[in-house]
Amino acid sequence: MTDRVQMPGDISNVNGLLNACDTFVLPTSMFGGHEEGCPVALLEAMAAGAPCIASNVAGSRDLIIPDDTGLIFTPGDEDDLAVCIKKYQADGGYAEKLVSKAVQVVHEKHSLEAEAERFARVYKKMTGIA
Repeated sequence: MTDRVQMPGDISNVNGLLNACDTFVLPTSMFGGHEEGCPVALLEAMAAGAPCIASNVAGSRDLIIPDDTGLIFTPGDEDDLAVCIKKYQADGGYAEKLVSKAVQVVHEKHSLEAEAERFARVYKKMTGIA
């Protein structure tokens, strides 16, 4: 797989790497009850136009709507992940359709301004200001 999978380590140009991706996978594990808050890496990949696949865990499933903005697989199920990857490989038009919707959703619902406003509401609620 070394001719098809790259593990670059630390990089300074994340957007360039995302733009070069055929597929972005966020394989969050459920071991120890781990879930994602708001997976920024997934948001960045969606905004960059990478076809996205994520584990079916909280946070990721809030961003990825199956067969609409990306694909979801069962955590720890490599066969399920393989099915998702093959869906993208089999039909580039399908991947493009999902990418187009994902980019739209990120721009409409997850802009820097929208995310800052959501955090401000949470902080105000936690401090009793609102």
